[in-house]
Amino acid sequence: MYVIIIATFIIIIILFWDSILKLVRFGMDASLKNIYIWFILLLIINLIVISIIFGYYYYIQGKQGKDGLPGISGFPGQIGDTCYFTNPNGECTTGK
Repeated sequence: MYVIIIATFIIIIILFWDSILKLVRFGMDASLKNIYIWFILLLIINLIVISIIFGYYYYIQGKQGKDGLPGISGFPGQIGDTCYFTNPNGECTTGK
């Protein structure tokens, strides 16, 4: 999850580097206000989407969904030997 967020921020910085640089250098002058308003709106929209994803992720993370239907049973295995746990180490001895 954090990789996606970091990658999104890096992509935003790379794609809009020129716009970010001009906004930092010149501030919000009246002449730049109309030109770079799209960048600010796009940034706000991206932050809203990321916060919704974060909120939904942490909301769902603590919840457990309903159990599904049981699957098909496997084939029966071979009948094994009777196991007696008489060894103090917990090793199985078959009693043979």
